[in-house]
Amino acid sequence: MEITSILLLCLILFSFSALIQLSRGKQSRKLKNLQPPEPPGWPILGNFFDLGAAPHQTLHKLKPKYGPVLGLKLGSVKTVVIQSAMAASEFFKKHDHDFCDRKCPTVLYNYDAFKILLLKKL
Repeated sequence: MEITSILLLCLILFSFSALIQLSRGKQSRKLKNLQPPEPPGWPILGNFFDLGAAPHQTLHKLKPKYGPVLGLKLGSVKTVVIQSAMAASEFFKKHDHDFCDRKCPTVLYNYDAFKILLLKKL
């Protein structure tokens, strides 16, 4: 009697958790359609090591396959890369209110007439 009640309780809990996971999967698929295409990355690291020593050349090679707007996962941070002037102007015209209140975590400083560029954290 006691074993059957424990098994029944486990079955109910398993069914409930499976239903929750299935409902979350439908929501994540809807959000996935709204995100830009992205190359497959490593499980925790994302696309961090895929960029290589010359990231600008790697991004240029990814443009024909993924288009002018692509997503990258750099560690735990999702990043959107915009690689054309038309896409950038469309992005800033349509989504300017979404990004106007965000603060930039790094500031690019210029010293000695574009010869040395330093990134400094605020």
